[in-house]
Amino acid sequence: MFRSLSRWLSRDAYDSSDPEAGSDALPQDAPIPTIWLFGKTGSGKTSVIATVTGAEEAEIGNGFRPTTKRSQQYDFPSEETPLVHFLDTRGIGEAVVGHQRDSFSVGEEEVDQSPSDLADLVLVTARVCDHSLDELIDQLGRVRAQSKSRPIILALTALHDAYAGQPHPDEDSLATLDNLNDAINSERLPEPLRRSLAAQLDRFDGLCDRVVAVDLTKPEDGFDPHDLGADRLFHAILDHLPAAMRQTLATMDKVKDDLKASHTKSVDIVILTHATIAAGAAAVPLAWVDMPVVMATQTHMAHRIAKLHRQKLDRTAKAQLSAVLGGRVALRMLVRGVAKAIPVVGSAVNSAAAFAMTFAAGKVCHWYFGKIALGHVPSEEEIAKMYREQIANGREYWKRKRASDS
Repeated sequence: MFRSLSRWLSRDAYDSSDPEAGSDALPQDAPIPTIWLFGKTGSGKTSVIATVTGAEEAEIGNGFRPTTKRSQQYDFPSEETPLVHFLDTRGIGEAVVGHQRDSFSVGEEEVDQSPSDLADLVLVTARVCDHSLDELIDQLGRVRAQSKSRPIILALTALHDAYAGQPHPDEDSLATLDNLNDAINSERLPEPLRRSLAAQLDRFDGLCDRVVAVDLTKPEDGFDPHDLGADRLFHAILDHLPAAMRQTLATMDKVKDDLKASHTKSVDIVILTHATIAAGAAAVPLAWVDMPVVMATQTHMAHRIAKLHRQKLDRTAKAQLSAVLGGRVALRMLVRGVAKAIPVVGSAVNSAAAFAMTFAAGKVCHWYFGKIALGHVPSEEEIAKMYREQIANGREYWKRKRASDS
C-alpha cells in the first residue's frame, strides 16, 4: 500500500507517455454533490444558491456557464475545484428528463448525460402563492418516476407574497413553520399563508421527500429576518445527501466566509477547497476506503499550487515531497481508519484528520515552491519540520471553525 501511495505522487502527470497521466485532475469519486435546481424562472433559485454557498447573487448570475442549449451549471467556489455543482434547466418548459441527453461538464470532463442522470438531489423551488404549477408538477412526476431513491426537496419561497405590505409574523409564530402540517392549522400565521401552504402540500403530495418554507430576501428589503428558513433548508439538504457529500457541504459551510473574503489568496482558496473535499471523502463510514480519494485530491492540489507558482510538479519535486508527506499521510490515515469502527464519532475524527493533513500538505507545497522560486531546494528535514507546523495549524483551523458554529 505504501509503495502504491508513493507511486501515486511520484508519477509524472505531464508525461504524455505515462499511461497514468492525468493526476492533475480531481478524482472521479470526489464527494462533490450535484444539485439539480428545478423550478420556474423567478421562483428563487439564485437566492437558494446564495443561501447554500454564501456567494453574492450577482456573482452567481455571472458564474453560470452554458452546458447545453437547455441547461447551465454553476460551480462553487470555482469550476477548477468545485465543492458543489448546481444544474439549472432554465425554466420548466426546457426541463431535461431521462430521454433527452446532452454533454455536461463534470469537473474537467464532458459526459453524455442529462441532469437527471447527474443529480444527487433535486431541489424544487416554487413561490408559495404561485398556483399555476401544472407543468412543473407534470415534469416533476416524470423526474420522480426515473429515480424514486433520489431525494427531492421542495422549497416554498416568497412567503411574504401571502401578506404583502406587512412584516413577518413574530418569532414564535414563525417557529411553527418547522412543521408545516402544524403550521397550516396554526392561527398564529396569516390565513392567506396557511391556505397557500395547505394547497401546495396537497399539490406536491407524494412527489417530495421534504418540504421547507423559506423567505430569502435582501437586507434592504426590510424583512426581519431576511433569510427566514435558510438554516432549515440547508440542514434539509444535508439530511438527504450521502455521508461523504454531506460532510463536504458541512465543511464548506464552515470555510465559505474565508473562501469569499477579499483578503484570501488564490493559493489559500485552493488549499481550503481541497481540504474540504478530503474531509468529505474521509466521512465514508468504511475503514480505509477513503485513502485513494484523499491521496488523489492532495495530488490534484499539488499540481494546482505548482501552476500558481508557474512551475510544474516534476519528478524531482514529487520525489522530495512524497518521501516526507506520502508516508506520513498514509500512516495517519491507516491509524484513523481504525476509528471508523466507532459509528459517527469515528467518521467525524477521520474528517478532521483528513482536513488537517490536506491543509498541511497544501501549505507545505506552497512554501516549497516559494523556496524553489528563490533558488533554494528545501531538504527533507526542512519539509518535515514545516509539515509538523502546518498540521498543527490545520487542526487549530478546524477546531476554530467548529467552535464558531457552537
